[in-house]
Amino acid sequence: MNRPPPAPGGGGRLLEGVKTGMFFDNWLLGIIFGFITTVALLAIGYPFARMWDKYEDPKPAAGSHGCDHGH
Repeated sequence: MNRPPPAPGGGGRLLEGVKTGMFFDNWLLGIIFGFITTVALLAIGYPFARMWDKYEDPKPAAGSHGCDHGH
């Protein structure tokens, strides 16, 4: 296949010789990859979220209220 030479200034194909295409050849592989990475990130982040509770202000008890409850 004869191609004309690239134009001056780099007008040739950007990915010459590189196999182009989808990252995943099958859309189902992409969905599975996304699901697995989502579950993995949630599993990694959960312990950090639980440890963060000690840095937050304590929450008031469910039945208690402050002095500014309407009087």
